Amino acid sequence: MNEFNPQPISENRIEKLSIEHFVDLFQHGRNLFNQNKIHEAHIVWEMIWKECDTYCRQYIKGFIQLSGAKWNYKLGKLSSTKYLMEKAAYNIEYSTCILNEVDNMAIVAKINREIAIFIGTGDFSLIDEIKI
Repeated sequence: MNEFNPQPISENRIEKLSIEHFVDLFQHGRNLFNQNKIHEAHIVWEMIWKECDTYCRQYIKGFIQLSGAKWNYKLGKLSSTKYLMEKAAYNIEYSTCILNEVDNMAIVAKINREIAIFIGTGDFSLIDEIKI
């Protein structure tokens, strides 16, 4: 067993990421994200993705998508931004965050509000206000 997955680990698979390292990396990415250092946050969270097992990836997937959405917005790719925002909202809603101070549902509400504004106006101008 590992700290992310209550299922036994197969004998030939080695866990690469402890929960403590996961939390440290997630919080570092979160701090970068909240400072609008989106590309840097995305890279940190992708490090988690590469080092953790399939089960723990569910915790990070939506945040990687959210940072990707914000990055695509900066590049002017509005349809990619909307797509990744929708995917991020879904994946964050249906994941369980291991950090008590992160309110997944509040993040999803912010994302959905931004998507609704975009649908009504064609503008994602409040996207930088989304914080974790």
